[in-house]
Amino acid sequence: MAIKSNEGCCTVNHCVDVKAMKLDERNIARVLPGRITEVKFFPAGDTRMLAVGNNCGNVGFWNNIDSDEDNGIYVYHPHSGLISGISIHPYSLSKVISSCYDGYIRLLDVEKESFGLAYSSEYPIFSICRANDNMNSLFIGEGYGSVGSLDIRSSSVNNSSMSWSLHQEQIYTIDFNSQNTNLMATSSKDDTACIWDLRKLHHLHPQSLKTVTHKS
Repeated sequence: MAIKSNEGCCTVNHCVDVKAMKLDERNIARVLPGRITEVKFFPAGDTRMLAVGNNCGNVGFWNNIDSDEDNGIYVYHPHSGLISGISIHPYSLSKVISSCYDGYIRLLDVEKESFGLAYSSEYPIFSICRANDNMNSLFIGEGYGSVGSLDIRSSSVNNSSMSWSLHQEQIYTIDFNSQNTNLMATSSKDDTACIWDLRKLHHLHPQSLKTVTHKS
């Protein structure tokens, strides 16, 4: 597998022989039982910690990644079903957001070790994401094809402030361009992946900048 990256005027090729890679047992930790459905690194250079969600509603934190001991694992049970998303913003590391197929989004205050309800819906939550330049605006893949925008500082937990019908089926991925956070990407069970410009996103007939099709 060759990975090509541009650095200034130069192009650098990085070749990785995937078949030659081996997994060292010392680098494995049983953070949670069951099926792991979501994994996120804490986005801080001086912090080596993972947040993990499973299909039983548990959220676990693996704190001592570089240690051979298992005493750095902490487990919580904030949800009743499959964890569909974990969001940790680089400017707000003490606030961890988790979403679930049960329709709830919860906000963990790491310092207080308590989960508060940030949002509830009658529909499943399939994905969540925050842009790097806005830690308070959470985008939600809700129900079947809709993306909503939620201000997590709001006291209302029933309604998102804005929503768009972007796909025909569940949206499993939402992400933002790191250089231009007006550009949002989504992928869906409807066999499409799209790029959207939030500045031109109309509620009635949203048009993507680019759409590609895929198989499953």
